[in-house]
Amino acid sequence: IDGANRRQQIRYITLPLLAPAMTVSVMLLLTGGLKVYEVPFALTKGGPGFETHTITQVIVLRGITETQYGLASAISIVFFLIVLVIAYFQVTLMQKREDRIQ
Repeated sequence: IDGANRRQQIRYITLPLLAPAMTVSVMLLLTGGLKVYEVPFALTKGGPGFETHTITQVIVLRGITETQYGLASAISIVFFLIVLVIAYFQVTLMQKREDRIQ
């Protein structure tokens, strides 16, 4: 810290210490954004037409409203696998970034 200007403090001290927290925050925000249900449903109920339907709304619609439990389960599993792959790549990228910062 002695003799370091503000830019060096941020680059060599602040960012390396914040990198793990940023990794977790980005992962939680990404997965939370993928499984959003309440806001689009409350605002538009999926309309006009099916323009604002999310995958979670389709799962609920098929499983509960239309009682197609098998289809809803299959969509849920595929959605889970997609979220898992996206989260894996995101965490891998963020960990590489952490290593590069340190």
